[in-house]
Amino acid sequence: MKKIVFILALVLTLGAGSIFVLAESTEDSRLFDWHKERMDYRREGLEDALDNGDISQDEYNSWSEHFDYMEEFHEKNDFQRFNRYGRGMGYGYGRCHGRRP
Repeated sequence: MKKIVFILALVLTLGAGSIFVLAESTEDSRLFDWHKERMDYRREGLEDALDNGDISQDEYNSWSEHFDYMEEFHEKNDFQRFNRYGRGMGYGYGRCHGRRP
């Protein structure tokens, strides 16, 4: 009886731990997929702007280097969590608190 309880507790513990690992890895992969789609969209917009003559070749090169830097940065450092501990929207020191800019 003790063996069965011990084995059942062990299986439940391992199962619960694997659920958290699976959920976290899925969230990260979705975040990386979203970031890749966003960067591809921005690069397409940049190429369209160059083709339409809205920006010069130097501006195109500068933005392209910036996008490369952004991708490299997020590959090395992961993503910061968006506004989790910040003041948030509406909690600043603006007109909503009776102060003028």
